[in-house]
Amino acid sequence: MAKISFEEFKTYVQQNIKFFLPDEYSEAEVKINDVTKINGIQLSGLNVRKPGQMITANVYLEDFYDKLDEKDLVEVMKDIAEIEVRSTVNVPEFKIAEEFANFDAVKDKIVFRVYNAEKNKDIIDNCPHVMKDDLILSYCVVVDVAKDGIGSIRITNDHMRHWGVTPEELERHALKNTNRITPTTIQPMAEMLREMLTADGMPEEMIEAMIPQVPDGEPEMIIVSNESKVNGAVNVFLPETIDKVLEKTNGKDFYILPSSVHEVICISGDFSPSELEDMVHEVNRTVLEDAEYLSDSVYECDAATREIKKVKVEEAKVFDVTYADALDLALIENDMTFRK
Repeated sequence: MAKISFEEFKTYVQQNIKFFLPDEYSEAEVKINDVTKINGIQLSGLNVRKPGQMITANVYLEDFYDKLDEKDLVEVMKDIAEIEVRSTVNVPEFKIAEEFANFDAVKDKIVFRVYNAEKNKDIIDNCPHVMKDDLILSYCVVVDVAKDGIGSIRITNDHMRHWGVTPEELERHALKNTNRITPTTIQPMAEMLREMLTADGMPEEMIEAMIPQVPDGEPEMIIVSNESKVNGAVNVFLPETIDKVLEKTNGKDFYILPSSVHEVICISGDFSPSELEDMVHEVNRTVLEDAEYLSDSVYECDAATREIKKVKVEEAKVFDVTYADALDLALIENDMTFRK
């Protein structure tokens, strides 16, 4: 049997999903919403709202449609129903009408997010933010932190006006809250690769052959993210994170390679920014999903000022990036980025 089109799949899901849900969903309203995510990605979200339910979750259908290559339609519908029920149970009753209208109720839940500026102009137009060269730091209110993700609501200019607060106040609270709510993780690249390959069951001798040893005196690549490995790239902009990375680099300036919105790679030394930029560009085009893209640029943190700025590639210094290239190749060959 030929695979149905995505439009046919969406229609079938909308018309039939209640047959796969518990009886309590019999009076639920079922919609398919077109949702614009970060980087302008358009997704189709299944939204099932039971009578009296204030908050619902969008269950995005693209990945389930792809499962039709391996499963039949009934199995996929059961998978969607399972996720829908789980999402309904896990969505906290965050009293928007009461709590979200009150700044005192949300101020301790405000954290940073980082996005590519060119691909997220709607955030620039409609949300309070801080420009960081070709990146933007915006704000959201975290409503749930779980093993498989972080539930949040993006703060808009309308929210800010309603609360009667300034962008500076949002920034102050985000600086205080981000590391507390989504704690920073700092780990050597080789160590993280080793953990991932070991978890996948790869024999130790193969791991040793795949991950090159860091030559004596050569800087090691460091992964900065957060404990959930979701939207963790922004943590590199936190003052306490910069201090910890500088401890690893013996107080030297370091480069920041934007691996994705979920993590960055930090490394110190006399590297060629143009070669580093080529590496970032290659990984972005061969490994990264569009929704996880952050930037093709390379950034540098000045150890003296703690400032992070985009590197001007034309001022590149020449250096052989042997170890970095080897680890980058390991990432590409194993289709690895550190994300949920």
